[in-house]
Amino acid sequence: MLALFNDVAHAISSVVSIYAPESTTKFKALTPVDLMDGKSDRGAMIFIANDGREIRGLTVQRRDVLIAISVLKAANATFGRGTDTPKP
Repeated sequence: MLALFNDVAHAISSVVSIYAPESTTKFKALTPVDLMDGKSDRGAMIFIANDGREIRGLTVQRRDVLIAISVLKAANATFGRGTDTPKP
């Protein structure tokens, strides 16, 4: 089940910006390079950057979630076991 969340987080990160806390009140978008080279882990609770940093407390903007859902639905994205074949 955790792998499913990791896969979904990866798909979302390919569509919209993912933000990491800079302080208790500010967030900064992860770079596309960080997102491509790193990976989500522990059910997308942490992001492990290519340099080994473990980033916690990731977030997305609410409107971006709606965009990601629309894009992934339009692309017929599927997740989980046995989903290598796209939906018709």
